[in-house]
Amino acid sequence: MAQPAVGPSAQAPPQAAVQAESQGSAQNSAQANTTPIATQPIATPIAFVRLDAASGLTVAGSLTVSGSHATIGSSGSVTAGTRTATLTLPGRGQLRLCTTTRATLTMDPAHAAADHSGLMISLDHGALETDFRTGADSDVILTPDFRILISGPGKSAVQVRLGDHGDTCIDNPGKNPPYVTVSSLFTGGAYRVQSRQRVLFQRGLLTEVVDNERESCGCPATATRTLGNNVFPVAQSAGLAPLPTPPPNATQPGVVHAEASAALSYSGAASPTARALTNPPAASSAPQTAATPAQTAPKRPGVFRRIGHFFHRLLGGA
Repeated sequence: MAQPAVGPSAQAPPQAAVQAESQGSAQNSAQANTTPIATQPIATPIAFVRLDAASGLTVAGSLTVSGSHATIGSSGSVTAGTRTATLTLPGRGQLRLCTTTRATLTMDPAHAAADHSGLMISLDHGALETDFRTGADSDVILTPDFRILISGPGKSAVQVRLGDHGDTCIDNPGKNPPYVTVSSLFTGGAYRVQSRQRVLFQRGLLTEVVDNERESCGCPATATRTLGNNVFPVAQSAGLAPLPTPPPNATQPGVVHAEASAALSYSGAASPTARALTNPPAASSAPQTAATPAQTAPKRPGVFRRIGHFFHRLLGGA
C-alpha cells in the first residue's frame, strides 16, 4: 500500500513561528495578571468606645476589641456603668450615655451615607446626650413610646431622658440646633421641639406636654446636690446611678458590749383603774342640807287680763 505524500503544508511549523507564538502567550498572561481586580470597600465602623471595666461598662454586638477600645461595626449595644460612657462617632462627634444607660446603635451599611449619617439609636432606659453634626440622612432615637427624628442642617446637642411611667424629657439646645420632630409610636401625631426648647411628655403622650421643663434632660452635672444641710442624690433619684451601699456595723472585733435583761410582768389588779374600782371613795360625814327651791318672781298680768279688768270696771263691777 502506498504511503501518503507529505507536502509542505503538512510539515511542522518552523521554530521561529513556535517561539513567536509562545512569546505572545506570555505577554497576554502578564497583562491578565496586572489587570486590577475590583475589591469591596471596607465599611467604616459606626462608633468607637473606650472600655472601662472598673465602672462596669459592657459592650455587645458586631464589634472587635483591640486593647482598651472596642470598635462597633454595623450594630452593637453599650451599657454604661457607674460613670458616663463616651462613644466616638467617626467624622461626626460624640455620643454620651449617662450612668447605667443602655443604648443600641444600628446602621445599614448598604445604604450608609458618605458622611456617616443615618444612625439609629435605641434607648430603653436612662439618658443620653448627643454632640455631633447632622448629615444628609436623618438620625433617629427610638424610645419605648416615641420616634425622635434629628435632621439637618445644624449640629445636634439633643438630650433625652426617660423617666417613670413613660415620662420623656427632650432638650434641643445649642448655637445651631437641628430640626427635631417627635412622633408617637402608638397614637400617631407629631410634635416639633423648637430651637433651645426643653419639653417633658408625660406618660408617653404627645398631648400632655410640659413646656419649659426645669430639670435637665441629660446627665446630672454632679452626683449630689446640697439643699441646706441635706445632700440630695440627683443621679440616684433619676434612676441613673445605683443606690449607695449602707455602711457596715462599726462594732470593733473583740469588743463585748454590756447587755442587760429584765423580766417584764403585768398585773391587772395593780393598775390604777382596778384600784379605783375596789376602793371606792369614803362617804362624807358632813350633814347634807336639802336644796331650797329658788323663789320665783310674781307673774305680771298679760294683755287679755288687763282688757278683762277694763270691761269689768266699765260695767260697774267691783
